[in-house]
Amino acid sequence: MPFGLNNAHATFMHLINDNFTKYFGKIVIIYLDVILIYSNTWEEDVQDVHLILELLRSHHLHVKEHKSFFGQKSV
Repeated sequence: MPFGLNNAHATFMHLINDNFTKYFGKIVIIYLDVILIYSNTWEEDVQDVHLILELLRSHHLHVKEHKSFFGQKSV
């Protein structure tokens, strides 16, 4: 997200809300630039992470590897 632009956060959140609505409260929580994916089992977690990453890619968004944590048991 290019900071310094007017309404950059609002624009980003509008994009996120439009494209992730059906997953909110089921497998994902998103606040500003933090995406928390949660699941009951390891297998579900792998599927859910793949789903969210594919959805991000389809909207030309990406995550920074050095800021990402996968397979965490707690936050």
